[in-house]
Amino acid sequence: MNENNRIDREKAQQFVIRLMSNPALQGLAPLKKEQQIAYFLKVNEEQLLPTLCSPAFFPGMDRKQINALLIGVLREMTNQTILPPLKQFITGSLRPSALSCAVKDKDANINAMREALWKMTTSVLSSSEGRDGLIPAITLFASPLFNRYVPQFITRQKYISFEIRMVQRFKEIPENIVDILKLTVLLKPIVHTFLDNTGELINGCISLPYANQIVRQLHEKYPALPEILLQGIVHSNVSFAESRDLPATSRLGAIFTQRAINWNPDQKIDRGAESSDKSWFSIARKNYKYYGYDMDMLMELYNIAAEMGW
Repeated sequence: MNENNRIDREKAQQFVIRLMSNPALQGLAPLKKEQQIAYFLKVNEEQLLPTLCSPAFFPGMDRKQINALLIGVLREMTNQTILPPLKQFITGSLRPSALSCAVKDKDANINAMREALWKMTTSVLSSSEGRDGLIPAITLFASPLFNRYVPQFITRQKYISFEIRMVQRFKEIPENIVDILKLTVLLKPIVHTFLDNTGELINGCISLPYANQIVRQLHEKYPALPEILLQGIVHSNVSFAESRDLPATSRLGAIFTQRAINWNPDQKIDRGAESSDKSWFSIARKNYKYYGYDMDMLMELYNIAAEMGW
C-alpha cells in the first residue's frame, strides 16, 4: 500500500467512525449498524459527493471509487467485531458429534468440514445481501431462543421431536440440535451468493429445484461437506408448502430466523397483553402459507410459549 492509499484509508476510517458514533445507531448490532450506514451513504450520495471529493477527503476519486472505499472500510470495521465469535463457533465450539450426526457418518473428517464451513461463512460475508441475511443469525446466537425451545420440544416428545428423531434421524441430544440450528441460520444466506436477481426469491424463498442446484454447486466447491449437510442449510430457504420433505432443522431454522428479525430482549409487555414469543407465533400461524412455514411446528412452538409465558 502506497502512502496516498494509506492516507485515503485513514480518512475513510475517520469518516466511518464519525458515522458510527451517531447516537441514533447506538445499541444496534454491528451488522445492523453497518446496514444503516450503507443506506445513509446511498440515500445521501449526491449531497455528500461535493464534500467527499474535496481536498480534505478524496480529491481525484470518482463517486464509484469513493463508495467502494467507504463501504470496504465499513465492512472491515464490522468484521473486526463479528468474525472472532463466528470463527470460534465454526472452528471451536461446534460439536463434532453434531456434525457427524448431521451427515450420518461417525467417521466424518470434522476438521476438513470445519475449514469448509468457515470458507462458506466468509463467502456469505462477501455480498451485501449475505451480510444483511446474517443479521438475524447473529441475533439468534446472542439470544436465549434456541436454548429455550430445544429442551422443551425434546421433553414433550411431540411433532417437532418426532420429525427430528424419526424422520430426519438426528440423534436427539439438545446441544447437538442447538449447534445444527445455529449452523443452519448462520449459513442460510449462502444462497445470496448464487442469486442473479431478487426475482428468484418469492416471499423470501427459492424453489426446491433451484435449491438443489445450489447444493450441488456448493458440494463441488466444498467437497468436504456432504450433500446431506448442505441440503439442511440450503433447504431452510425453501417453502414447506413446496416440499413436505424438508429437513426438520431446515424448517425450524426458517422459523427462528424470521423470529429473530423482531426479537427485542428489552421489550416490555403491557399488563394483560400476550408475551412477545406467544404473540409472534400467533401472528406467524396466520401468515404461515405466505412465508412457507410448517404450521404444525408453529402450533407446537406457540403452545410452548403460551405455557412457559415467553
